[in-house]
Amino acid sequence: MSSNAITPTQLVPLVHATRVVGLLAAGLLAGAVAVIWLLDVELGRSGELYMQYRQATTGALTRLLPPLGGVALLATGAAVLLDGRRWTLLVALVCLVAGLVTTVTVHFPLNDAIVAWSRPPADWTQIRDRWRAAHVARTVASVVAFVLLTVDLGRYPTGPGG
Repeated sequence: MSSNAITPTQLVPLVHATRVVGLLAAGLLAGAVAVIWLLDVELGRSGELYMQYRQATTGALTRLLPPLGGVALLATGAAVLLDGRRWTLLVALVCLVAGLVTTVTVHFPLNDAIVAWSRPPADWTQIRDRWRAAHVARTVASVVAFVLLTVDLGRYPTGPGG
């Protein structure tokens, strides 16, 4: 009598693939948000320059980074479901979720407001500072997720039982 159940040994390649995809996507995301952080500090010194920078980059970054974060989140989530007994995977997933929540609840509304500016409002520095504070949190969460996924893959290179 044959069973159709998947054995743990058959899961190894799938778990490994999800972890590698999660690691790569999280690494690209962490690198991108770190670069944005560095640019924001330099380009956020004048209201006009800040507005032009945000208006020029928001569309492209919104098309690129949320899907990249989504891939990292889905792959890490799949790895947790398939082999979630390790704290590194669980904490990385929490960090990626925190980054997503920050993006949706803080950055999207602020980006929409900034893109609509015809000139910087009187309180533009407060808006910039709120955007920056949320971005620092998102950057830290992304980098921590990437580091944890790197540690996890280094410690368990082949996946379950590895």
